[in-house]
Amino acid sequence: MRIRCSGASGERPAGISYERLGARASRRFFTGTHTPFAVNQGEINMFFAEFCIVILAMILGARFGGVFFGMAGSVGLMLLILIFGLAPASPPIAVMLIMMSVVLAASTLQTAGGMAFLVRIADRLLRRHPRAVT
Repeated sequence: MRIRCSGASGERPAGISYERLGARASRRFFTGTHTPFAVNQGEINMFFAEFCIVILAMILGARFGGVFFGMAGSVGLMLLILIFGLAPASPPIAVMLIMMSVVLAASTLQTAGGMAFLVRIADRLLRRHPRAVT
């Protein structure tokens, strides 16, 4: 779609200043040659190759389950770093600490017998109010 620089009567569109935008930039914008995202075909192909590696690692991890899910993610990350040359980001320390605290709380509940206590309470509540189960 091309947007013409001048209207039917030949004047500039209202509110557009060539002096402010620069003559070349405004000409490119109004003639339709302006592309907001300059992406070449090689970058698009690289993105899809990286995307396929990540999806393949997730599928393999989900297929074998358990600890292998994390191991498959590590293998996928290693492929992205070594083959595609991507720089790894810093580890999400806050997320890791939250996960560690949840696992620690669950293991403390299990050891102290709190998990069985919570299951008994939930059992009693569900037996009294069976309509609450959907």
